[in-house]
Amino acid sequence: MLVFASALLPLPALASPVCDSLGGPLLLLTIGGGVSLTLMVGIDRYRSALWLRLVTATGSAVALIGAFISLFGGCLASPYAQLDPLVVSLWLDKVQETISLAAMLRLGPVGSPQLLCVSFNYLGDSRGGADPIESAR
Repeated sequence: MLVFASALLPLPALASPVCDSLGGPLLLLTIGGGVSLTLMVGIDRYRSALWLRLVTATGSAVALIGAFISLFGGCLASPYAQLDPLVVSLWLDKVQETISLAAMLRLGPVGSPQLLCVSFNYLGDSRGGADPIESAR
């Protein structure tokens, strides 16, 4: 993964807080998550206990979230917080891809194409993993 990341990005760009593309935050969480899972498997291999797995997972999650917040805290802010409220009310509130989950649930499946797709996906999985397109043929 590090070789792949270094091939895509120059080394100074890995530490830059680029929140919407391949950058430091994504690499921190991806590599940190992989190391955490490897650590959990290694500990479980030598001493298998549920409480030990839970403690390792909790410790890893706290460490990763703490590192993410301390290094890239700006990525937690809304990406549209800097925009003019007039632009948000006239433009962004009308675009389906930018509405919040609460607004999506309030509109229901008919008003939100994303929620409709998730609903169809769930229906396909609830029938024993059958593909809705295949079952319609």
